[in-house]
Amino acid sequence: MKDFRVRRRVFGAVAALVLSGMAAPASAQLNFNLPCLAPLLEQLDGDAPRSLEEAFVFGPWHAPLVRDDVGKVDFPIATESKDAQKLFNQGVALLHGFSYREAERCFRAALAMDDDCPMVFWGLAMASERTPGRAAFFASLAARHSVNRGELTAIERRWLALLGQYYEDVMPTAGGKPKELEAEAWQVRRKAWVKGLEDMAFEYPDDAEVKAFLLRQVVLDHYRNGTPIASYFANHLLADELAEMAPGHPSRHYRLFLWMGQNPQRAVAYAHEPQEVAPGQADMWRYGGQLLVAAGRPREAVPYFQSCIAVAHRDLQRPWVMPDDVENLVANYAALVDVLVGLGRFEEARDAARQLAAMPRKFYLEKRDSLDDFLAGSFASSRRLLGQVHVRLELWTDLLRECESGELRGGEDRFSKNDELFWRGLARAHLGEIGEAKRIVEEMKEGIQSAGGEGLPKHIVDFLAKKARTLRAEIEYLEGTRRELPERESDRTWLTADHEARVYFAAGLRDKALQVVREDFAARPNQVLAKGNFIDLHFRSGDLKSALYQFDKTFRMHASDARGALPLLARLIPVAEKMGMGKAWSLKAPAI
Repeated sequence: MKDFRVRRRVFGAVAALVLSGMAAPASAQLNFNLPCLAPLLEQLDGDAPRSLEEAFVFGPWHAPLVRDDVGKVDFPIATESKDAQKLFNQGVALLHGFSYREAERCFRAALAMDDDCPMVFWGLAMASERTPGRAAFFASLAARHSVNRGELTAIERRWLALLGQYYEDVMPTAGGKPKELEAEAWQVRRKAWVKGLEDMAFEYPDDAEVKAFLLRQVVLDHYRNGTPIASYFANHLLADELAEMAPGHPSRHYRLFLWMGQNPQRAVAYAHEPQEVAPGQADMWRYGGQLLVAAGRPREAVPYFQSCIAVAHRDLQRPWVMPDDVENLVANYAALVDVLVGLGRFEEARDAARQLAAMPRKFYLEKRDSLDDFLAGSFASSRRLLGQVHVRLELWTDLLRECESGELRGGEDRFSKNDELFWRGLARAHLGEIGEAKRIVEEMKEGIQSAGGEGLPKHIVDFLAKKARTLRAEIEYLEGTRRELPERESDRTWLTADHEARVYFAAGLRDKALQVVREDFAARPNQVLAKGNFIDLHFRSGDLKSALYQFDKTFRMHASDARGALPLLARLIPVAEKMGMGKAWSLKAPAI
């Protein structure tokens, strides 16, 4: 009875707002965050809804903008509403760009125009594929509404049957939890899904969507689940065929993902295509940049990431939209900051992280018990990125200034105070002020004990404590009292591979340092920081052959973009002298 009363109170408060938000025109969009309902919402499970009303309490609220810049999709469904068809097509285009929340907005709005359309529920299930219980719920609604929908075409029924088979028996039980399948069971279902798409491709050879979703699934299975790609050549030809069949289709990035981890050079010529067909999907710009980074062309990738953020900022101009409402905004900023740091372009990387930090945020976010929500948000992420910019480039004095008077100053909330102490302690330790760094560790521990006494959830207290342990270990490495490696890499939280390699090297753990720096160099080819660390540590280890071989023309040109006073570049002067060069060893890089 209590469970029913909770649901009745929630639905009575928000049902009308949900429906009005789904159907509202773009000029009158609202974003109902409704923090006053938080205690009630916490008693519902958005990943395992038991009614459509409960499902729509969660997820994106405001109506979508009607767009013509997200790619051209022609996916006819049985509906008499032209607007529903248009929004369905737009939702599918966004699905191809992995913009799940924006896709769900479109399907919700289409449902408000045709509340009995099975394929709209199919779209909602596809937009929820990362949460199987929620996806299975929408799949069940798609099957239920297809029973009496006589005008469904044969291919629509194939799409619906394939979806139903994939989520069969996953629906939430009476207790409200979806059935949990083992990884092997999901693997079997994914194989059946791909086979079903292949069968449809043979039966409907002129249907571009079938081939697009087939290529999509092959790529997703590989990157999410490690499923081997049986034939890169065959999938490359499939991408060629799809591009010819539907020149404006938003599936061009699948070719980039196909080759990104295998042989990215083969896809460099296609890096520009995703943005040409879907310039309004911010992530399409990021995918092109990521391909260029993987191919060892980081300088060329920078404009892609900058354009990605510029497109994402357009969404912030809509009424009531906050930064954390813009899908993948943090990931887009992180990609830009990462490549700028990798190129040694400190000021640009710092300013990008500061821009993210200065954005408005929901006032109650820091007070939520959901640590993952907080850490993935723009506020916490920007502080982490800003700290990492300084640490990775060894700019300790600049980091102290940022902690004392910049964006890394600790606020009243426990999270930002904890991370301000963490970054300040790292800076003091690397500036040789070990005693002050140890005092900061003790201050962090006092704050953690206080948090535990105030009843904060254990997982939050553990997270705060992990950063204190990380700082303490860093001090011990630097003062020479610690020689062992961490039991788990995750125990060294918020510290990146390039920094770890230098610390291990300084602590005498040279084998581990060289292993880390080689792996980082392989992951970031031709980036000044990764390649410079490789050269520096191998040179100081006595492996002159490896060091001098990488001190090539490409590296010297890329280094000309880096901030001149970086400690890493100063350490490379002996390498240049060994090769018969002077202190001014960098070469002017050509304009992009």
